[in-house]
Amino acid sequence: MIKRQLKSFSVVFSAHKSVKGYTLIELLVVLSILTMLSSILVVYSRTGERQLILYKDQAKIINSIIRAKSLAVQSFSAGENVCGYGAYFDQSGKIIIFKDLSNDCLSSDSVYSGPDEDVQTDQLDGRLSFSSLDFNSVLFIPPDPIILFDGQNSPGVKNIIISGGGDSVVKVAVNSAGQITAVSGK
Repeated sequence: MIKRQLKSFSVVFSAHKSVKGYTLIELLVVLSILTMLSSILVVYSRTGERQLILYKDQAKIINSIIRAKSLAVQSFSAGENVCGYGAYFDQSGKIIIFKDLSNDCLSSDSVYSGPDEDVQTDQLDGRLSFSSLDFNSVLFIPPDPIILFDGQNSPGVKNIIISGGGDSVVKVAVNSAGQITAVSGK
């Protein structure tokens, strides 16, 4: 009887032992699925990060232009001796808000002339660049304000296009009335 009980206990124990755990193939399948999902997540987060950087710098450009416009209106109401305020965009990715200084505003060059005119300087993210600039500077002359692109009054819409590599592109459009529009994509 004791032998019989030991034998039945042995059968029960060995049955439990063979059911427990996973096979090597099952583990490899699970690991490969996890690896695939992780790689998709990493690629997706990199693309999302690039888009966020693009939108952040697009907002930076728009804010610089709006700030220059508001400074121009403030300078007229404050009676300052400044011909106007503008935003200058350098191919290296610099964004400079400047004041147009001149003894006589009628004979002013109406463009960015150097560091003496700097009000604020900002920089695009190092991974981004200006892929297209229809103008290098926009100047707002109070009180209207009158809008000059590169020192000239030119009608139409002027664009700044920022590229983050690949298909990642955003655009800032400024028209001759000073309206600023943000456009995503090409």
